[in-house]
Amino acid sequence: MITNLTMPSSETAAFGNNTCPVALDVLNSTIENCFEFSKTAEDSTPVSLNVCISDLLTRISQRPECVSYKFIVTATQVQSGPAESYVGAYWDDNLDGIHVRILENEDRTVIVNIAWIHL
Repeated sequence: MITNLTMPSSETAAFGNNTCPVALDVLNSTIENCFEFSKTAEDSTPVSLNVCISDLLTRISQRPECVSYKFIVTATQVQSGPAESYVGAYWDDNLDGIHVRILENEDRTVIVNIAWIHL
């Protein structure tokens, strides 16, 4: 099934029939812990976002409920102006999906996408 996803104007959203192998509250908490969003914009170099993505992938992939999944994580930093994010996917809506979390403070906005694909 081909799925075109448009990010709604909310802080968090999931697509794919809520098939996330990790409970969404645990996933959101893990995202927040990995990105330590209290940092200022000066700390938000691409290297630090790469480190955050690696940390998030490590934490998620080590969970026992995730052994049958592959994950893709992206982080988009928005510093000024509006942003639109679109994702297209060819997957099984009963097993695969994507979760979007928007983290904001006075300095920046980071949009984190986590997609899971069942093996």
